Amino acid sequence: MRKFISFILITMPLLASAQVVVSSKTDDKFGGHWLDMEATQQNLKISLDSAAGIQKVLRDCLETKSQSYFRARQAAYLAPCLSLAQKAPLQIISQTPGLTVVFDMDETLITQWHKISAEHPEKTTFQVRNLDVIVTESKGELMFAPKGVTVRPGIYELLNQLTANSRIGRIYFFSAREDKSAAEIRDYILAKVPMLKRKFGGLLARSSLRLDIAAVPSKDLRIFSRDLKRIVLVDDNPGRVLQKALNFTIPKFNADAYLEAIATSDKDVIEANKAVTPFVGKMLNAIAMGADFKPYSTEVAQAQSIDWGKRIMELAGIPSGTIERLLALKIFDQTFFGGATVKP
Repeated sequence: MRKFISFILITMPLLASAQVVVSSKTDDKFGGHWLDMEATQQNLKISLDSAAGIQKVLRDCLETKSQSYFRARQAAYLAPCLSLAQKAPLQIISQTPGLTVVFDMDETLITQWHKISAEHPEKTTFQVRNLDVIVTESKGELMFAPKGVTVRPGIYELLNQLTANSRIGRIYFFSAREDKSAAEIRDYILAKVPMLKRKFGGLLARSSLRLDIAAVPSKDLRIFSRDLKRIVLVDDNPGRVLQKALNFTIPKFNADAYLEAIATSDKDVIEANKAVTPFVGKMLNAIAMGADFKPYSTEVAQAQSIDWGKRIMELAGIPSGTIERLLALKIFDQTFFGGATVKP
């Protein structure tokens, strides 16, 4: 039987039930309510990673709903935010005619957690004010992202192309990153692609993830449609996707490899990166016209061991010898580069 988070709110100190334990810390320096990670992990018999996942969803939900980092202001939202992480989507976004296209952000549209972002942010596309922040597995430590964000080559052209296609309905961004940082990146992209505003359905971020206790906070596409018809998600990480049959696993955007290739004039790496977005555009336009999405789905790719990075390079006409060199360079393998870590 599926486990649901249950809790009872007590006056002081503020704790949850015998399953999920909310810390009684009063220090607001790092933002409102925090789980007692070890107690929650032991009570639910889950991994520390899953306990950290609960904290991620809780933290973003509380900040978004209360517009505050302070425990006193967040107290009224603690119960619904704890509940939100475990429930199926409560509100269905109304669909418009046409194909609904949902884009992940990190390593799909942009990359922020990369080495050059931290060491030479001036070489990236732009620098953000609101840093993405995650809760690490190590006793709930906070890890702040580097400042620089690199936009994947061809993204603006892809979004313009999809906007111009009458068979494409709404276009959404759905990110696992913190809500505020996701919103800043959304605003930057919309400013660069003003036409997109005509079809942009909205942004969903970490507070909209669904938490399955046995896994990690994930994207549940039922928020767009109960019958899951005419929806495609473009995401590099199928591990955070509940409906893998509706996901195209785009090759990760390795921003370090791409920026280093620009610095060294490595045309092979540059052209391989530039081949990804035109392929995605052709695929989505074909699906919008009625083509079958199944051959592109994550389920089929995993069953048939399809490497979409390699396949896209082949379809782009890149010579086999060059492809082998590029795969050896791991140009589509993102290395997670963390920022500053602090303990709350």
